[in-house]
Amino acid sequence: MVLRLPDAFVPIFDPPHGTVRYRGAHGGRGSAKSKTFAFMALARGTQGRMRICCARGIMNSIRESVHAEMCELIETVPAFGRFYTYTNNMIRGRNGTVIFYIGLNHNPGAFKSLSNVDIWYIEEAEEVSEVAWVALIPTVRKKGSEIWLVWNPEIEDSPTNRRFLNYTEDDGIILEINWRDNPFFPDVLRVQMERDFKRDPDMALHIWEGKCLTRTEAQIYAGKWQIKDFEADPSWDGPYFGIDWGFSQDPTAAIKCWIEDTEETRNLYVEYEAGGVGVELNDIPALLDKIPGMRGSKIIADSARPETISHVRSSHLREKVKGRKPFLVEPCDKWPGSVEDGIEYIRGTFDQIYVHPRCKRTANEFVKYSYKVDPHTDEVTTKILDMHNHYMDAIRYSLGKMIQRRRKGFWG
Repeated sequence: MVLRLPDAFVPIFDPPHGTVRYRGAHGGRGSAKSKTFAFMALARGTQGRMRICCARGIMNSIRESVHAEMCELIETVPAFGRFYTYTNNMIRGRNGTVIFYIGLNHNPGAFKSLSNVDIWYIEEAEEVSEVAWVALIPTVRKKGSEIWLVWNPEIEDSPTNRRFLNYTEDDGIILEINWRDNPFFPDVLRVQMERDFKRDPDMALHIWEGKCLTRTEAQIYAGKWQIKDFEADPSWDGPYFGIDWGFSQDPTAAIKCWIEDTEETRNLYVEYEAGGVGVELNDIPALLDKIPGMRGSKIIADSARPETISHVRSSHLREKVKGRKPFLVEPCDKWPGSVEDGIEYIRGTFDQIYVHPRCKRTANEFVKYSYKVDPHTDEVTTKILDMHNHYMDAIRYSLGKMIQRRRKGFWG
């Protein structure tokens, strides 16, 4: 099979299989990273009998994997169509090649037995936890085996970026590849990119140029939080659950957190998140079920949607599963200045906030949740930007019973 790759990818795949340990590409949207690596995984599988594991940090279903991309290539590339067959969760080649899928973060010990894999192809590698990397790297020990990784950098100090963002070792080729390197970059994405650069240049640099989200003086929780892999300790207080309901284009966001309170330190741990844009009312219970322990526990939610609270409270009565616990949702308290009071409480109470690597959208909001910057003086103001605050609000609601009203309204 004669292959014609975009020029930027040639240095990554030019060395023959088994001559390097790592092959990778990081960068922004529209660079064809995923499609090219999926194509090359299928191509390599035709050259000899291989076991190829397509992995992600978090994979709740095959739909979240690269399986659909590979199946589309099998259907559109005649050589692949003659060579491969596929089912809902596996691809098989005529020579015995097998392509299968796994999530890395949920149970790192589960893949330690997969030492006979030839290629580990990791999509969305940014979300792979430190625990998963520590378990995976020594597992890949078959002679000539390789680790491929593709990701859009987000948090500068994530485990993946610390290891691979500026990789200079001789055993790997990991390059930055962006939309300019894609000769097939579509006009529809070009229009969107230009619009994003006009509206929010800093965010556009992240989305399209693959730059890490940066911490600035305007960041509300600057210096207060970090990503950390952890397991909840029985001695911790909690769990505490919070929900911010979605409106129009805003996501519904749910959170599970814990408090570690000792003589030496007081820390907040964000263990789970669940959310999505456009979540229908009847789909909210299924969304909340993604967070362990949410049923039957007290949940503090945004009080602006009493009809939603009522609907979710009674959802167990409409479900067909007998004995299913209800969602014990209570409305939060709000007052003039409650947002500022909540921020002041969280910043003043906790020495550190730890966000589990699986809580990717929460981490993004911690980076972007900011005070307004005066456009004329570039000075940071005390006004809070009403953006990137849905998981932030859910955290604040979860702790709402501890937050005291400090600002007085007009009537004292």
